[in-house]
Amino acid sequence: MSKFTSLLCFAGLVGVACAQSNSIQSPDVFELLSQNKPMMTADKMADMLRSAVPGQTFPTLSEIPITSFSCNDVGQGYFADVETGCQVFRRCDLRGVMSSFLCTNGTLFNQITLVCDWWYNVPSCDQAKNYYNYANSRLYLQNGAKLFDTPASNNWQDSSPSMSAQSSSFSFSRNQEQGFRRLSGTSTRRRVRVRRTTGAMMTNADMDGFS
Repeated sequence: MSKFTSLLCFAGLVGVACAQSNSIQSPDVFELLSQNKPMMTADKMADMLRSAVPGQTFPTLSEIPITSFSCNDVGQGYFADVETGCQVFRRCDLRGVMSSFLCTNGTLFNQITLVCDWWYNVPSCDQAKNYYNYANSRLYLQNGAKLFDTPASNNWQDSSPSMSAQSSSFSFSRNQEQGFRRLSGTSTRRRVRVRRTTGAMMTNADMDGFS
């Protein structure tokens, strides 16, 4: 294959990747976060919070466990680890090096917005893998692309994010927690850094600073 042909192939691949990354997000971010559910009343919110049981309704990890998650299975970006009930998220860099982070108890990693948020604001963790590329596909673009498309005006009123509890409780046994081993040290295949996060929004610049 000539150098010119190779250059054309490379340019074509870059063009396809950029087109995919700049494609319109569907559904929009508000629709995903609302889960097409009506806003909860104050009474329902209070009942939901009173009935929540830490360790059952949401995980309460104190250490980052070893799971089967591998950067070899995903691209560059930030990913909820569903085996931890989404309390842990992993960052994979361009070289496939993984860094691990633990959301504060009571919060989970929201794969749609890429931040730790209160458990009742996070869509079902079981569906997180379906959104691995939703925001990550735009995270490292250099052309000024926005992380999210501007929602349609009617969605600002009709589909605004609401306190919508996950449909199923997170099952987490004490035996599982005791069986977890703390990730430590540095290996030739994987580097692990532990960082406890807050529910504050992280910007693209903040995320790049983790590297």
